[in-house]
Amino acid sequence: MLKHYLRSLLLYKKRVFLSIVGISLGMAILTIVFFLGESLKAYVNLQLNIFGPKVIFVAPKVPELNEVASLIAYAQQVKITTLKEKDLNEILKLPFIEAGVGNVATFEWVSYKNKEKYASIVGTLPDYPKIDSSFKLEKGKIFSQKENFSLAKVAVIGSQIKKDFFENEDPIGKTIKIKNQKFKVIGVLKERGGFGFFDLDSIIYLPLKTAQKLLLGIDYLSEIDLKVKQISLIE
Repeated sequence: MLKHYLRSLLLYKKRVFLSIVGISLGMAILTIVFFLGESLKAYVNLQLNIFGPKVIFVAPKVPELNEVASLIAYAQQVKITTLKEKDLNEILKLPFIEAGVGNVATFEWVSYKNKEKYASIVGTLPDYPKIDSSFKLEKGKIFSQKENFSLAKVAVIGSQIKKDFFENEDPIGKTIKIKNQKFKVIGVLKERGGFGFFDLDSIIYLPLKTAQKLLLGIDYLSEIDLKVKQISLIE
């Protein structure tokens, strides 16, 4: 049902190609094939544990390619620029959508004093904790919509980033550098864990527009994450 509504809303524009991934109770239907065997099972279980059964993901699809080929192209840094924040705003008008955010992601060198690390950077919106149930603050706060619109250079860091850079220091109020730009740490997340080689505790979260404009120089989204009001709407 939800897939039908989303495709009717977006695909008629003849420019947005979406692969809609539904996560249903007890089983996840994924178009991401980065892991095999037990690693894939672990990935599915992690998705269910973190996001819950009412979350789906909308990602851009390369025209004339199937979902797997699209994801391989994306992993090879083929730019897919069709998914925009206005698409998210249209989806959020649907009565059965509880919450939604747009995201961008990249890897950048991050430094603090004489320490340096190549880390995952995610640009997202203040409503992200409504989607990701594991996103819980140990201290500080998440950025506001005002900080998002003003391109504020603020960051929420994972627990491993805290350990790597700050040890016994309090990170709140400290300044880290991302791509040689200064960002103020305003929040620290509780430990979340990870799967395979992917560590959720090593992610740094920035306001979406800050990441888009100041780090990436883009105006499009990598994906849209949605939470529906009823599980039955995903099936």
